Amino acid sequence: MVSICKQSTRVWKVLDNIMGNFLVIPHNKTEDKVDENIKPLVAVDNKGENVIIYRGKLMFNMYQIENRNEWKLKEQFDVKKELPANNSDGSFEV
Repeated sequence: MVSICKQSTRVWKVLDNIMGNFLVIPHNKTEDKVDENIKPLVAVDNKGENVIIYRGKLMFNMYQIENRNEWKLKEQFDVKKELPANNSDGSFEV
């Protein structure tokens, strides 16, 4: 399970109906494109290995969880760049 706030993203481990804080990914202002008018979103895959964070400006960051204390930025998705690149006429509206 994951939760997000302005300061960090937390990954929680749930075992036998007991939830414990497993990992904290601090908000990185240099990596995260932030729109203060957008509420941040976060998702984790079923295996708990990858976390995707959205803080606005059509930019998604994917982090790979290495272990309880380590993560790394795996990939960044800039939707503004990806959609026109995959659209035959190059048009794009937000």
